Amino acid sequence: MQEMTESLDKFIYFQRKLELTPEAFDRIAPYRDIFLRYEDEYATFFYDYLHEMDDTRRVLEYMSSRGGLEANWKRWWRGLFTMGFSQDFYRMLWRSGIRHVEASLDQRYINLGYCMARNFIHDIVDRDIPEADARPVLHTVDRMLDMCLMVATEAFLAHTTLCEREIINGIAHQVRNPLTIIGGFAKKLQSQSCDPGRIEKLEAIFDQALRLEEVVQNASLYIELYQKQPLHMVCPLRELLVSVLGGLKTDAWPQGLEPEIELDAAHPAVWGDVIFLRMLFLQLFKNALEAAAQSDAPRLRITSAVETDSPTFLTVHILNNGPIPRKEDIQNLFAPFYSSKVTGSGFGLPLARLAAQKVQGELSMTPHPGEGTELTVRLPLEK
Repeated sequence: MQEMTESLDKFIYFQRKLELTPEAFDRIAPYRDIFLRYEDEYATFFYDYLHEMDDTRRVLEYMSSRGGLEANWKRWWRGLFTMGFSQDFYRMLWRSGIRHVEASLDQRYINLGYCMARNFIHDIVDRDIPEADARPVLHTVDRMLDMCLMVATEAFLAHTTLCEREIINGIAHQVRNPLTIIGGFAKKLQSQSCDPGRIEKLEAIFDQALRLEEVVQNASLYIELYQKQPLHMVCPLRELLVSVLGGLKTDAWPQGLEPEIELDAAHPAVWGDVIFLRMLFLQLFKNALEAAAQSDAPRLRITSAVETDSPTFLTVHILNNGPIPRKEDIQNLFAPFYSSKVTGSGFGLPLARLAAQKVQGELSMTPHPGEGTELTVRLPLEK
């Protein structure tokens, strides 16, 4: 339930936005007993409706007995009208979403189920609620169902992604050890050989073992970041950029390169999650530095400015003077596993784009013939 705990604050926020306040629950309180009288009828109706369809019938028969399923739907019905969206009710909805993943239930059928619940409740209101109160009661109940669907969907997606991450991590664990052994043997044989051709082939084996290890690590990182929810805050931009660049000053740093940093002094900070922002600029700088290193006089220029047509966003431009990619290759460079380098993992720019999207930003690449390649990222300004 760790994912549910991490999402709880978000649920409470959306609950407020949906106007599910104590006053809203007071509107349906006088009619609570009327709704509760229908719990048995609702459970029977819901089971029969789903049992008519081939796909959902198979899921129903897999999940539990009819009595067990109807008991679950009765608990949800009672919780909807008595628990006031407490943490216990949220946990009930979350477990429901996880159970749907475990049963391989198509998310569209979950949406359909909530639509049928909505129709069932509307019929009750039409029959049993005085006309003067019907509209405010429906207003509240509709939003209660919207909130239920939101939580169940969030649980469904979180658990689905968790399963994917576990598979990727499992593959990474199973692949890493053999790759380490292969690379180690290649390096050992290389040191013992005097044949230039054999040494070259062993070096290629070692390089590919390292590349594959990086691929599985980055695939696991991609899934982890995809699932992680950002925590937005004010992030001073210059401090962030200098820190990331400082961590890249290793032996691979292009000789003689001194980054040119000219930032908009009027807008020194952006609004975002520092973890995602660091990942974003780490990948962008690595890409730019690798390209610039291929130039006789490596250059890296970083500027920022607020564009007149997007005054709530700061645009950061990262220009390097390395080889320019072909226009038809640019979109591919943002796709996982695609790399223009023989030993590349194909995850640098995809990780950067994912990180940008997580902080409501945008990332693009533009070739400038005769000058170099520009990576442009738009980020929300400090609130």
